[in-house]
Amino acid sequence: MRSGRAACSRKKKCEDDSRRRSKGRAVFGILQPGPSFVSMNRHTQPPPAPESALRALEEKLGAALPPILRGCYATSNGGSFGDPRKRDAEWQLHPVFDASDRKQMKRTAEDVLHYTRLALQDARFPRDGISIAHDYSMYRQLFVRRDPASGNIADDILLFDVHTGEFSAPYACDLQAAIDQGAKAIVTGGSGSSVVTALVQSVARWNQRNPGKELIVLNHSSIDPEMTGKACSFWHFQTEANTAMKMKALANYIKKTPDVKKVYLLNQDYAHGKQWASYGRQMVGLARPDIQFVGETLHPIGRVKDFAPYIANVKQSGADSVITGNWGQDMTLLLKAAGDAGYNLRYFNHSAGSVPGTVTAVSQAKLGQLTWVAEWHPGEADTPKVDALAKAYKAKTGKDFLAPRIDMTPRLLAAAINKAGSTDTVKVAHALEDLTFDSVVGPVRMRGEDHQLLLPQVVNTIAPVDGKTVKVGWESTNYGFRTDAVYTGNELAQGTECKMVRP
Repeated sequence: MRSGRAACSRKKKCEDDSRRRSKGRAVFGILQPGPSFVSMNRHTQPPPAPESALRALEEKLGAALPPILRGCYATSNGGSFGDPRKRDAEWQLHPVFDASDRKQMKRTAEDVLHYTRLALQDARFPRDGISIAHDYSMYRQLFVRRDPASGNIADDILLFDVHTGEFSAPYACDLQAAIDQGAKAIVTGGSGSSVVTALVQSVARWNQRNPGKELIVLNHSSIDPEMTGKACSFWHFQTEANTAMKMKALANYIKKTPDVKKVYLLNQDYAHGKQWASYGRQMVGLARPDIQFVGETLHPIGRVKDFAPYIANVKQSGADSVITGNWGQDMTLLLKAAGDAGYNLRYFNHSAGSVPGTVTAVSQAKLGQLTWVAEWHPGEADTPKVDALAKAYKAKTGKDFLAPRIDMTPRLLAAAINKAGSTDTVKVAHALEDLTFDSVVGPVRMRGEDHQLLLPQVVNTIAPVDGKTVKVGWESTNYGFRTDAVYTGNELAQGTECKMVRP
């Protein structure tokens, strides 16, 4: 690619730069995390890219950036954003410039060019593609295409999957697309908490610069307590119980579960995994001072293919239970490894049971009990309103229903609009504060001081259908959900360090 040669005048210099920045080689042609990745993987969203940097990038690419991508960079120079089509997908937009030190400031547009060169090492990556972002696992890239004849860059942003070699699906930066469509509220939460945090920060900056055109963010699934704590924002409302509330529910349950005696902390090596381990040690230790914590390990997120070595360490520790925040593949492979080893463990998790494939993984492992926390679970007794909603959703979409809070969130917004008697964003935000709402899971309250919704939480365990405690199978298996304990939002409420600035 011509832009790659523009960045390095000599072949040796280019190769040396690639080795220095990647600290290793590519996996399937995609860069593994190294110093340059870490430098832009921050919770604090970078400032907007200056026009001079955008022009410099266009000069090196030999073409103008598409309007959508330009709009993204005008909001933020790189940093995190989310993909609404993928659960827990966190993307890193390649910075247009790096102002972390003077030397790097001279490498304007280097990241875009660098990651493009690496992507092109995969023969399946389009030869006319320009890499603009990668996800946390490094196995998916977002890219734009350049017409070889005209040299123009197309408007559509596409996705490249390293596993399949396929590319498809136009993509737009969430915030800018919402602004362009005249949105006043963004409902989100299908991404990691750092993604939503960055979105909230971007919304706050937009609101400050554009009075009268404010937006609010309603977050139904990203559960970092910092979002309603030190990092709270008047423009953000969290409609899911946060991590601390979920751990308190588990701690209350473990307090009454004497067969839990030795606990191992096994978690993903990122902010939320460390946070779940810390809360586990603190809250479970306080509830059960007699419990022994016999080991603690962090592992790379999404990159462990075989958890057998980790399970061997857990088994050697003598643990009967594991506190883990794992989800998705990391959870299913952990269950498989323990099952293959014939190790009957108890797992305590915040939300993995709601991720497709988890129930199947438990049924296939045949050993182990996964206990997790949600506002409701399928088959829960005496929940006619949610049952009716789940049935209607299934009939309309053909898909299973697991999260009443997602349906609850826009209804909560509608109630606030009615209370405010207006669609003015600031008035609606004020109306949301301390709003009590009769939801399908019972009364809930949006706490005004930090914008954390107080809603019930059900501690439940994935277990075989027995016709008594578990009446409904899930994911075409004979395993479903058993209710272990139910707690109100007020019972789980935590203090907050939120010091909110209101307009």
